Amino acid sequence: MDNYDFLAAIISFLFVIGLLLATLWFLRNRNLTGLGFSSNSIRIIETLRVDQKHKLVVVDYANRRLLLGASPSQISLLDNQLLSDIPAVEKKEDTRTVGFKEQIDNLLKNPKKS
Repeated sequence: MDNYDFLAAIISFLFVIGLLLATLWFLRNRNLTGLGFSSNSIRIIETLRVDQKHKLVVVDYANRRLLLGASPSQISLLDNQLLSDIPAVEKKEDTRTVGFKEQIDNLLKNPKKS
């Protein structure tokens, strides 16, 4: 009797996993994961929270860069520019991210005096 309960549990688990995979496959093929936008048509560049309910969002869309103000009840267009009008920012040669341990070590070795 114990083997029967174990077998039923395994079959149920496999059924749920299969159902989940089928749902994910359906959403990916119907492009519902991106809410109808293809991955190249709209890009969120940066998000900045002003407070708990309001934020600023920088978005690239249709060869334009948009600054949007978002609140729970509306989204407002604050500014827009052509991407060609935005000056290119020089990238730093050293783009290595510094971990927490390295930052603490650097602070302990070189304390700044106020």
